[in-house]
Amino acid sequence: MNNNLSERMIYNEIEGLPDPSNNLALFGHGDAEQEFASAFASNRMHHAWLINGLKGIGKATLAFRFANHIFHHTRTGEPPNAFFQPESDDPDHNQLAAGAHPNLIHLARPYDSKTKSFKSTLSVDEIRRTQSFFGMTATGGGWRVAIVDPAEDMNASAANALLKILEEPPAKSLFLLVCNAPGQLLPTIRSRCREINVRPLDKDAMAKAMGHLYGDDNRVQTDIEAIGILAEGSVRKAIQLVEGDGLKNYSAFLGLVTADPQKPVNWPAIHALAESLVLKAKSEAYTLFIDMVMGFLARRVRGQSEPVVGGGNTQIFQSVPLARWADV
Repeated sequence: MNNNLSERMIYNEIEGLPDPSNNLALFGHGDAEQEFASAFASNRMHHAWLINGLKGIGKATLAFRFANHIFHHTRTGEPPNAFFQPESDDPDHNQLAAGAHPNLIHLARPYDSKTKSFKSTLSVDEIRRTQSFFGMTATGGGWRVAIVDPAEDMNASAANALLKILEEPPAKSLFLLVCNAPGQLLPTIRSRCREINVRPLDKDAMAKAMGHLYGDDNRVQTDIEAIGILAEGSVRKAIQLVEGDGLKNYSAFLGLVTADPQKPVNWPAIHALAESLVLKAKSEAYTLFIDMVMGFLARRVRGQSEPVVGGGNTQIFQSVPLARWADV
């Protein structure tokens, strides 16, 4: 069941789970929260923040929390001694979750009702929406916040349009750029932002996040160790492993690479796995699978053991020269 408060079409949303604007559960990012709270409390807020990190670790949720923190303290007049943690009855949170907060604009790939799909880029027309947005006085005389999510989706025209705004920002404006790949941004945009590098969730934070989402669900409890390793600190990836065919595909892959080298290659199994990943409807499964293969190779280079799905013991690989793995 979808927990959104509106019927908005949101890019990269996971069906059945609250989108970042409506997510009250955030784990493992206390340092980033404190850095932002301290900057706001100092009355020397930088006008643009670049929130960097791997996909699916909570950066967008963090951005909406930043906005909620500012709106709450502006509305109540309370001194921001600590980072504000909203509850379900918080008026700013509810407006954000409904996509109806007058002081926030969320810029992401737009949904095309004709093609029934999202645009391939974040276009210049989306960035230009900020002109009228920042042209209005903020409700309550406070801040106006623009969240760009993810920033690397901007095409060249959109990036240049954003750069012009960042060079001469409106008064009491705040830009929060959520970014999975900062190297794809214009250097001039990065130079005008204060960067926060958000780390992947550690083992404890991941366990808390999955416990919050799934409770005692046996699918998760049985393979929590494998999920933690394969997800590499990304809650989004962990959810995909549980809800999709991620664990199944990983098991199939591991079975192929650990097969007896003295026996013939199991080409039917290889073709079956490949065919299950090339369907258009399985594009996310394909991306997840490639990520898992890269993670497998990284663990081989580091000489680490390999997790086994189904509660089995970890797989120990024989020592192979690093040059061999580099060739792979």
